[in-house]
Amino acid sequence: MKTKNESKLTSNMEDYLEAIMNLEKANRVARVKDIAQTLQVKMPSVTGALKVLREKSLINYEKNSFISLTKEGLKISKKILNKHQTLTRFLETILLIPNGRAQDMACKMEHAIDCDTVKRMTRLIDLFERGMMESGKISHKAWKEHIEGTAS
Repeated sequence: MKTKNESKLTSNMEDYLEAIMNLEKANRVARVKDIAQTLQVKMPSVTGALKVLREKSLINYEKNSFISLTKEGLKISKKILNKHQTLTRFLETILLIPNGRAQDMACKMEHAIDCDTVKRMTRLIDLFERGMMESGKISHKAWKEHIEGTAS
């Protein structure tokens, strides 16, 4: 179930939260210029988005200071990241989409998918990997031929 703040976030705002979380992991801090570079947007756009996220109590932000996620912001960011990772895994493992393309597609799809669907996708991927691939019921080669439509 979505929280009040979570249900009112645009896909752009979700991208900002995800970027802040990733920057905090990588650099221990997030800065406006790093967010702008990560999302390939101009710094004034970042500043505007940060003000909205601060108003929603999802980040701690003051002009000319580091940006950090609040407890609620971190919770939402983790959900977004989980969606992204699950979608990427699905696209790569099940549909055999190359990583770069899978990452791009997952980024677009993560905003439209709900948590229940993500859980179901995770179970499907796990079943496929353990129940089909590892058990030898289907080889990677046979799966690839099936997905690509080249199976005889």
